[in-house]
Amino acid sequence: MSDHGLAPAEGAVIEVVRARWDPGWYNLDQSLAVGQRDSFCFSRLTTPEPHGLLFHSSMLSGEEEWRDATVVSIRHPMLGDLTSVDTGTFGEYIFRLADGGSVSVEAEENPPHINRQSPDGVADEVRGWALEISLDNVSGPRSTRHA
Repeated sequence: MSDHGLAPAEGAVIEVVRARWDPGWYNLDQSLAVGQRDSFCFSRLTTPEPHGLLFHSSMLSGEEEWRDATVVSIRHPMLGDLTSVDTGTFGEYIFRLADGGSVSVEAEENPPHINRQSPDGVADEVRGWALEISLDNVSGPRSTRHA
């Protein structure tokens, strides 16, 4: 096992792995949803990440690596469990809460200003938008999106 808790062999299949998603904003981050199976891009780390893997953002420098994985859970330290984070709408990220609420965050002109939230006030005290992600059936790494 490596310092990341991952088997080092290319194409190796691993069980549940922790990862961190830390937005760079400007619609440069990957969308995530619980249950989603996809090829995700991670930063190739030279030092161990305490959370396991680090989702790559175009705002980060350094090499990237691709892994297929299934998103098992998404958690924000203050908002709790999420069902998804949608970065596909220009200028905003939508954080969908497990209880049915949502928070829309400005991603272009004044990130991370809160555009709207439901219920009101749910995100007023949020400081930081990094998410804790649990992944299952992780394979890789590889240098391209698809094997």
